[in-house]
Amino acid sequence: MQQLASAVGCTAEITVRAADYRQATCMTAEADYVFVDFDTSDGQRAWLDHAKTYGGIYLVGDRWALSAKSKEYMESLRATLGGTVEEQGASGAAPPPSGP
Repeated sequence: MQQLASAVGCTAEITVRAADYRQATCMTAEADYVFVDFDTSDGQRAWLDHAKTYGGIYLVGDRWALSAKSKEYMESLRATLGGTVEEQGASGAAPPPSGP
């Protein structure tokens, strides 16, 4: 998680520690970020399925997900961080839920 945060220029502050994932936030002049890392890919998929309820745009990698401001911005981060951009439910960026 700290590697992802460092790649966008901030330090992640853990806000949620659950049995199978951690969530952190950080802010830069460009955007506010929410990072989530998962113990398993099954746990990640379950979390993303639950995120459909809230909508949002996520950059999704191997057992991690990131939310920030827009689909276009997430596409630009993809070049640096890898992963795929997924749009969940309603349009527009939204912070991910704090848990399934």
